[in-house]
Amino acid sequence: MKTKIFSTTTLMVILVACGSGGGGSDVATSPQKAGYSISLQQLSDLPTCTAEMSGSLAYIKADKSFWVCSELAWTQAEVGQNATKMVAVADETAGSNCTNGGKSIETGFDENKDSKLDTAEIETTDYVCNGDKGDTGTKGDKGETGEDGLKISEIWIFHTDTFGGQPDVAEESQSSVRIGTIQLVKFSDGSGFLSVNGNTIDWDTGSNLQDFDFTVSALFKGSSVEQTYIVKVRSFATMRLRLKVNLSSPSIVKAVVDNDGNFSDNTDTTFTLTKQN
Repeated sequence: MKTKIFSTTTLMVILVACGSGGGGSDVATSPQKAGYSISLQQLSDLPTCTAEMSGSLAYIKADKSFWVCSELAWTQAEVGQNATKMVAVADETAGSNCTNGGKSIETGFDENKDSKLDTAEIETTDYVCNGDKGDTGTKGDKGETGEDGLKISEIWIFHTDTFGGQPDVAEESQSSVRIGTIQLVKFSDGSGFLSVNGNTIDWDTGSNLQDFDFTVSALFKGSSVEQTYIVKVRSFATMRLRLKVNLSSPSIVKAVVDNDGNFSDNTDTTFTLTKQN
């Protein structure tokens, strides 16, 4: 029969050498007290295992073995090196162990040193269970009234059913930007939203008409807003469209286009919006 002894940070085997400091015999020739540890040269040097020595540990130098005095006989002890005590915590579903679920806590030694607690290594299992659901608490005080949400205060519209019925925002004789609809929404906090749709018309050198629709939009806050957009004029070219909005009543939108980086070369076209509410 073999007894396991684990050498870990929490369980240590301490050997106390017997004999004089001058190198006397290692053989124990008289009975020792229980729990005593001795170091001997040969297995044959073991003293008689008596009731008084029960629990004593002996180290045999010849074969580097450990022996334990137990039940009036010496039993060889198996030493596990660096066995680590481990704890594994997992969720425990509601059932016979925990009515309301909880945690399972398993403990044991990692004998195969795989850094996890295998089923065969589990020595103890305990449970920490959730308690019963408590009573519903008293209703809290009513909170303060929140601030009013954002509301639409005004809507202004410019619209024409035909692009030929309103001014061109022209850059040159062969190209023009036409605006069909402008919608301006003003909110209660002074901010607003501007949306513009229109198209660009161009006659290329072969007198072929090219027509591209566009929609641009902007958020703003304040008494005026100025925004520049890129709009497509030809399949290989674009123009910049600048919109300037005066938020006073009635709202005025001015538009001008540019393709050479200098808006001052062209005159603003003015669009007057009509209030809808």
